[in-house]
Amino acid sequence: MTAKNQRICLRCDVEMEIGYVTDYGQRVEPEKWIEGSPEYNFFGNLKYKGGRELQIVVFRCPECAMLEHVAPDPDEVQEGSLTLASATTGQLTEK
Repeated sequence: MTAKNQRICLRCDVEMEIGYVTDYGQRVEPEKWIEGSPEYNFFGNLKYKGGRELQIVVFRCPECAMLEHVAPDPDEVQEGSLTLASATTGQLTEK
């Protein structure tokens, strides 16, 4: 059995490394999952409708380089399984 902050690669059966993927837009920050379907404004820009937002955590296999994207519920984070990157420091750490 593994902790919530650990993932085992389905291909290689080895422990994956934790990390994140950045979004290079107006600001550089970790990617987020946003609830709902995307909608666009008149100019073709994506509209943010205020849906639920979860930061995406990515696990990478050191053997085959497969990535597994996970959007943990904030309740899981508070239980001590993961500490997500903060907007100020951008650091992603394991507890």
